Amino acid sequence: MAAILVVLSHYFTELGYSSHFPIGAFGVQIFFAISGFLITGILLKQKNEVSLEYKKRVVVRNFFIKRALRLFPAYYVLIIVYIFLNHYGLSIAEGNWEPYFIAYMPNIFFYFNGWQCTVANHLWSLGIEEQFYLLWPFIILLLPRRQEFKIVLLLIILGYLTKCFIFYRNPALLPHGQYDPFLLPIGQFDTIGIGALLACIKEYELGLINKLKQVILWLLPVSLLSTLYLSFEKPQNDPFFCASLFFLSGALVFQANVGFGGFLKKIFDTPAIIYGGKISYGIYLFHKAIPLIFISVLRTLKITPEKNVVLISSVGLTLLVAHLSWKLFEQRINNYKLKFDI
Repeated sequence: MAAILVVLSHYFTELGYSSHFPIGAFGVQIFFAISGFLITGILLKQKNEVSLEYKKRVVVRNFFIKRALRLFPAYYVLIIVYIFLNHYGLSIAEGNWEPYFIAYMPNIFFYFNGWQCTVANHLWSLGIEEQFYLLWPFIILLLPRRQEFKIVLLLIILGYLTKCFIFYRNPALLPHGQYDPFLLPIGQFDTIGIGALLACIKEYELGLINKLKQVILWLLPVSLLSTLYLSFEKPQNDPFFCASLFFLSGALVFQANVGFGGFLKKIFDTPAIIYGGKISYGIYLFHKAIPLIFISVLRTLKITPEKNVVLISSVGLTLLVAHLSWKLFEQRINNYKLKFDI
């Protein structure tokens, strides 16, 4: 769902459709919350299953190997495509972007060079996630049991205050200016943190789960409506919008973990939705390049594309490319992760 929101947001913007809601921001923040929940949950589970120091080192080693197997292959295929397109005259970004993108630090490139409306700007969020991965395993494994809550709460507060600082420093502009903390992990610690907090609650405070189920019943619809209202033609770093989106992301992650009921359960349990989750990484990676290449091919054939045709074709081609990426190499490489289970 998070990937689809981002894809539609980018396609609507780039193809000239009007939109008053930053649905891409919804998707990215939900993506961060999901990542915080999954990664923290994995680390906590493994931490509480091992006690010897050498085994903790094995946990860290295996964690990084498994993350690399999942993230790097498709990412570097895309970077090779970008380098190829750049060589043949298609501008990927203004500046010396290759070293940053090869080092999996696209957000750092935009931090120093300023935000750019390019075919590669969506990769900033992957850079933040990867930089989060570099430190978080050590923090989780070194902390005593149940002390993780304190650090997670500190991260949430720090991340939200950073977003408030960004807004009050220059409320007239959207985030992503040069030297903008929004492009650094610290600027996203709040939504990453809410996912991590829910993982801690799941691991340690089982009695709290039932209480939260009652809270989520009203928090989810209220936060959804307030987020839609507060996001209407407002900057993405508005503090009230960020707070509402924070609660919405947390509520969605929690509800997805305990399970939806009724009609939504039937939807999310369909094979198409489940498979969409498997290829969501490829969808996110490749979606911005698809319409650009599609339009370029049509223009080479002297065909003027109509935007509705481009939209439908781009969505279909993105799903196809993500499917082929998963079947041809992502899935096969992903199977090697089993060798590093504890």
